[in-house]
Amino acid sequence: MRRFMWLGALPLFVFGCEDATKAPAGATPTSAKKVGATVAVAADDGFESALKPEDQGKVVARIGDLEITLKEFERRLKQQAPYARARYASLERKKEFLDNLVRFEVLAREAAHKGYDRDPDVIQQMKQTMVRKLMTKEVSNLVKLSDIGEDQMRKYYEEHADQYHKPEQVRVSQILVGDAGRSKKLHGEIAKKIAGDKRSYRKIFAEYARKHSEDAASKPRGGDLRFFARTAEGGEQPAEVSDGAFSLAKVGDLSAPVKSAAGWHIMLLTGRKNRYDRTFEQVKRQIQNRLYRREKRERTDGFVADLKTKAKVIINEAELAKIEVAPEAAAAGGKPLVGKAEKSLLGPVDAAGGPAARINPAARAIPVAPKAPAVGGDPKTDGHGDH
Repeated sequence: MRRFMWLGALPLFVFGCEDATKAPAGATPTSAKKVGATVAVAADDGFESALKPEDQGKVVARIGDLEITLKEFERRLKQQAPYARARYASLERKKEFLDNLVRFEVLAREAAHKGYDRDPDVIQQMKQTMVRKLMTKEVSNLVKLSDIGEDQMRKYYEEHADQYHKPEQVRVSQILVGDAGRSKKLHGEIAKKIAGDKRSYRKIFAEYARKHSEDAASKPRGGDLRFFARTAEGGEQPAEVSDGAFSLAKVGDLSAPVKSAAGWHIMLLTGRKNRYDRTFEQVKRQIQNRLYRREKRERTDGFVADLKTKAKVIINEAELAKIEVAPEAAAAGGKPLVGKAEKSLLGPVDAAGGPAARINPAARAIPVAPKAPAVGGDPKTDGHGDH
């Protein structure tokens, strides 16, 4: 007899109410629904049973040469959400849950009998699950968060001081003109218009800047100079402009014309950022996590590169070039032909141990029916898809 062992979330086809068994071997039935499911395999995910050792191997159901043990039943039950698990305290409810497991297994056996285990989609899903397991159990151990020492963190902090120490900054829009008299006239007009419609001060100033400013760089932006620090603290604006901008008290304030070597500047304060300073202790854990992710990514890339070398991968670029991408797809920002699952498996990992560590595949393995499904049961209540 084979024992009933589960590998969580290995995607297979769970069939709806229509007869999917008439599809030819190796084909995907039109009535089938792809959902998270499981297959019976010899596996041990480290589950700790609350049963006595002598009871764990006792059989609660047989499906041909397959056995569902008490331990496996307990494992499946404990993977349900607490509120759902509480519904299965009585024997009748436990029988309903067991029937759900049996129902799935007989459908999976029939699918395999019909050849769906050779379906390309099924094979691809199985590969994704194997890679997910590999990434979780093997690659996740290449580096640990605790491997990032304080010396590394402090070195990063010192080398990236600009990230943790930023001076006060202001954002202004300007109108630059070369004539003092013209600057005074424009200032008076703008001040009067803004006084009559204070809510539209940005729009009013931007319109004047686009029409009258002689600064070619900021004119198309309505005079916007973006954020800058004081000239004495590394800011890029002339000292006169910097001093005039920082003298404005609140957003919406309009400066009198300010003289610089370039001409006369009329400025409108549109934003302000306070000084930003963070000590090493304040950002220590943030840096540790950042370095961990970087190290994890580098180790993972190295791991994959080594596998490629061992596999003797050969890329035929001449053949690859024969694939043509429609212009409209390229214009729309066409994405690589890689599924979400593949991207998540090999993408950046985090302190939790990578993409696979952020999910519990087994917890989604079997949809539990609210009540015992009858033969050909209602898919809305038995958790096996739609018609």
